Amino acid sequence: SAFFVNFWRDPDRPIPKAPGILVSPADGHVMFIRRERATGRRPSRKEIDSGRIEHDELTGEWAPEPCKDPLEFETEQRFEAVPEGEEGAHDVIRIAIFMSPLDVHVNRSPLAATIERMEHRTGKGLKRGPFRPAYKKESQYNERVRTVFITDDGMR
Repeated sequence: SAFFVNFWRDPDRPIPKAPGILVSPADGHVMFIRRERATGRRPSRKEIDSGRIEHDELTGEWAPEPCKDPLEFETEQRFEAVPEGEEGAHDVIRIAIFMSPLDVHVNRSPLAATIERMEHRTGKGLKRGPFRPAYKKESQYNERVRTVFITDDGMR
């Protein structure tokens, strides 16, 4: 029981409210922060039956077209890093943080904004297990929470 008390502790953290300041939303090791773009989504049964899908050895089947709005959660999407100089309007910012069992497992807003939408996903992939090592690309399919924020000026 001491483990669970320590695991779910919620210490006070001063969060600056000034615009333009970004803080880590969780304790742990920040693996990377990067701009990404949706490059695919989980296919429908009809698409799987038609054979119009891509197969990944570790993560399964993908339809080659992303969702119309990358910030919608209609289905799981596949994201790839955006090369510098090729930024676009539908890009998202991904902050990957590895939390060990010793870290505080409470997440906070990283900026002064309102949460528009949240989505929890359990770990996925063909090689299931508790997780993929954080330094591997496939770790993006570990258990995770996606959050869409909206700032006072309407930026999502």
